[in-house]
Amino acid sequence: MNRTNRLDLKFDLVRRNFALDVDTSFPINGITGIFGPSGSGKSTVLRCIAGLERSAKGRLMLDGICLQDADHFEPPHRRGIALIDQGIHLFTHLNVRRNLLYGYKRAPIERQRIKFDDVIENLDLAPMLDRDVVTLSGGEARRVAIGRALLAGPNLLLLDEPCAGLDAQRKREVLPFLRRVEREFAIPMIYVTHDLSELVYLSSMMATMNGGGIEACGAPAIVQTTLDPDAHATTLGAVVRVELSAYDAVLGAVSLTFANDRTATIPSTHTQIGTSVYLQILARDVGLALEADGEQSALVVLEGEIAAISTQKMTHVSISILTANGYLLALVDRLTCSRLNLKIGLNVHASIRHAAMLI
Repeated sequence: MNRTNRLDLKFDLVRRNFALDVDTSFPINGITGIFGPSGSGKSTVLRCIAGLERSAKGRLMLDGICLQDADHFEPPHRRGIALIDQGIHLFTHLNVRRNLLYGYKRAPIERQRIKFDDVIENLDLAPMLDRDVVTLSGGEARRVAIGRALLAGPNLLLLDEPCAGLDAQRKREVLPFLRRVEREFAIPMIYVTHDLSELVYLSSMMATMNGGGIEACGAPAIVQTTLDPDAHATTLGAVVRVELSAYDAVLGAVSLTFANDRTATIPSTHTQIGTSVYLQILARDVGLALEADGEQSALVVLEGEIAAISTQKMTHVSISILTANGYLLALVDRLTCSRLNLKIGLNVHASIRHAAMLI
């Protein structure tokens, strides 16, 4: 059997006021985000992948294994795919510990590869193991649901707006745990949301949906240039990987080394010197220039080449820049874009004015 490291899906599903028509592939590593407005078909795609839409016509291949086609339909419980939707669905007659063990005890032996203690540690569940689930906050309940799904040993984890209904503080509790889960357990995820900020924080691959179809798919900083830059001006952004090279306990700050020995210093208490970390950089915090102008307010200036540029006739233009550290996204007004004659293939200097380290 040839492993493909991909999820290949083709589905057609017609309902009274909706038609789903998707034909695409996703990598089964990291976190793939699906973004779009309500009613665009995001949740339906996840249900098709999980095997919960029996009437959907099409084909599904997971890592070279056929789970569905015209002649075969693997039932949901045998697909090795876990779905967490907006409803938490914890068993209220079981405490947290017994909820977590429920999936583990019912998983086939070959899928019982994730240790209970590892899940407890990575999701910080130890303080709540003996609590009744009805006493959990929204963020805590989401973490328990994620832990129960992990202990079932899935080959793929589907998350359908798992932060829906949570306030900003509770989201900040849940999202870092998802990044940690992907890093520690190497379980690929497909994450559905209509909140772009969540995908900027999480995803290594991104697709947009509208009207039952996929409009764009690829690197997040490229795909975001297809969105309305004015409507998403506060959330457009990118994540880059850098090295943590020094820590100053007196200032409570860290030094970061970018490619080509460029450095920046930001406030942080992260002390693991020599490790790679990720920075979230919003598009509104990136300025562009044709020459190195030594912008005083910049943390660091990186050279790059414009890889994509939005074409919508809005006040602002979103521009994707490929640098030695990966893609950045910049948001500039159309007047500046015209004055600098910014276009694909042009070499530019990107001034990063602010960045936040991801946990």
